[in-house]
Amino acid sequence: WNKCVRWCPASCGEKNQRLATRYNRRWKRRLRLFGKRHAASLRAAAACKLEGMDVEEYVDSFSPGLMDVVAAWCRGVPFVTLYKMTDVFEGSLVRAIRRLEELLRQLAGALHTVGDLELEEKFKAAIERVKRDIVFAASLYL
Repeated sequence: WNKCVRWCPASCGEKNQRLATRYNRRWKRRLRLFGKRHAASLRAAAACKLEGMDVEEYVDSFSPGLMDVVAAWCRGVPFVTLYKMTDVFEGSLVRAIRRLEELLRQLAGALHTVGDLELEEKFKAAIERVKRDIVFAASLYL
């Protein structure tokens, strides 16, 4: 589940989160490889005459800034500690974690549809680790 969760924020992050944390240098190289693989799939889609977005723009949109923050969240780190790890506003951090949970839920649903139940269970385990604490409270005014 850890690898599933760690890479998702890179593809659904916001541009202002690009330098949100001082992420580990090894992730920079891995993120480049991640982008190249996505670029290859976009080129294949273009070869099949599927309209899409610009490959370079898409690869440049990957934002590694919250990868370590999300990994810490999944390990059970309290929100106040997460907030100290980044220069992102609290609301943006909450929104990013909620977007991650939504993305994981959609991926789990897609995996269920295609019949990959083993990977679906990994994504469901990831959802359980992401969906907790104040970030998913119904109201902050309890």
